Amino acid sequence: MGAGIRDYGGEFHQRHRTVIFVAYLSALCQNPLHTATQYALLTALAAVGRTYLSSGAGYVAKATGWPLFFTICVVVAVPSLILLAWLQRRGHFERLGAVKV
Repeated sequence: MGAGIRDYGGEFHQRHRTVIFVAYLSALCQNPLHTATQYALLTALAAVGRTYLSSGAGYVAKATGWPLFFTICVVVAVPSLILLAWLQRRGHFERLGAVKV
């Protein structure tokens, strides 16, 4: 039962991340004539890290051990969080405006 709850929680968070990502990409694609192309390119670009960069994670985890692997993952993620904070401070997300459906 615990594994089922854990899997549901992970799936729940993954769906929320996907919805947020789709909303952000939709806001980036302002020109209605190129929206499908821009969306497809941005989605493919986002999948590169998830698909190709994560393939060696098992080897790194085995070589370093889980505590150091977790630390490496946190250190690698920090620059993206700094970038998000910087974009937020510059007002990048407010300039995108509301998503038009």
